[in-house]
Amino acid sequence: MNDAAPPPGQPAPDAGLQEEAPPAELPAIVAKRRRPWIVFALEDALLDTRAGRLHVINALSTATPADVALFEATGEYDDPWVIARAAGTWVRAGRPRPLPLGGWRVVVNQCGGDPGDLDARARTLWELRGWKAEAPRVEASRLAQLAEVAQLGIVTHRDRQGLARAEQVLGHAFAAATTREDGVRPDPQVLLRHGPTGHFIGIGEEDRATAKAARFVFHDATAGLAPIVDKMILKLTT
Repeated sequence: MNDAAPPPGQPAPDAGLQEEAPPAELPAIVAKRRRPWIVFALEDALLDTRAGRLHVINALSTATPADVALFEATGEYDDPWVIARAAGTWVRAGRPRPLPLGGWRVVVNQCGGDPGDLDARARTLWELRGWKAEAPRVEASRLAQLAEVAQLGIVTHRDRQGLARAEQVLGHAFAAATTREDGVRPDPQVLLRHGPTGHFIGIGEEDRATAKAARFVFHDATAGLAPIVDKMILKLTT
């Protein structure tokens, strides 16, 4: 083999086949890019939103969580502020049993004292303190640990102001977020805009369908979020 150096100004015969030496910082960059995407559904997977609704319902009607559960069990209520309207009259009437069935109109007709439409008052209470009563389903310290070994994203049906408030409650700011201005589940793009593949932690069929459409690995947090996060931290650090 001829090891002689080429004439000045001329490349070595195989120079075109050689790769440039990577810069010193490249390993760190590559490592960062290879960190997996782990995306959380905000509503009920990462944040207990029910706690905030119960807080506002109680402020409007003095109904307890047990009272609210009775109304929800009828299957006749899909609006928390309508529950507050019916439950308030029922509580003030002494909680008569059996619970009147047929919707809020039947309840207020039988119990009296209809407070009227509570939407405006409910929104005001939510803006003042309802959102602060929502409860994280995992500690901020665990999210910080996970963020050291993975890229964390979040998807939500809320707007950016709602997300900012949720991040205050959670004590963690996410690297990337998809709010309702960007798209909503089950559109797979809400996940794919974070990365081409990854993990999605959510609750319910909508979240499962979103993960399937995006070909993300789905993790069901219904039974608890902390064990899932701890398992991921362990797997990515060992």
